[in-house]
Amino acid sequence: MIHRRFAFWSRPIAPSARRPLFAVVAFALVAAALASWTVVRSDERAHGERGSLDEPPASVEQLPAPSSGSPAGSPVSGVPRLSAPAAAHAASRRAASRFLTGGYLAYAYGRARPHRIPAATDELRLELASASPRAPLAERRRKARVSALHVEQATAVGAEAVALVRDGARAYEVYLTLSKTGGRWRVAEASG
Repeated sequence: MIHRRFAFWSRPIAPSARRPLFAVVAFALVAAALASWTVVRSDERAHGERGSLDEPPASVEQLPAPSSGSPAGSPVSGVPRLSAPAAAHAASRRAASRFLTGGYLAYAYGRARPHRIPAATDELRLELASASPRAPLAERRRKARVSALHVEQATAVGAEAVALVRDGARAYEVYLTLSKTGGRWRVAEASG
């Protein structure tokens, strides 16, 4: 019985049936993309992510009005300030981006030294200096670019991030562990 089912699904498609089958599959893909886009748009509206330009984003809180004796340089009333989790997320994302585009990808493809990678801990720089670049010799001429960068689990002292990197021939993920030391965000671990 199973063999007959397998034979049914692995039979060749007749040339006369290919065009209608292609049309059905293309229609299904377009319908699925449209449905997912509609769900995302309705979800954004439900969470207020695309609200009015006059109101601050959900991750922003308003500062209290300064007292009359507040020192110079203190925040002005009504100026938005990022909440602690949003600020940690934004700062760790900037550090991860600086790490990847400022030197790590060039190092991975054999075009930079690890001591020139910004936003890396000294321990990571030493670890990278003792290892060889990650790209094989035949791939080192490729120009790697970060297609997407997502920060997960950002706290006040650490974060994890994943970047999608494309070099023209392949795409792969780079996983980063960031830590906040001495008031600065730095990448402590990189893999992928």
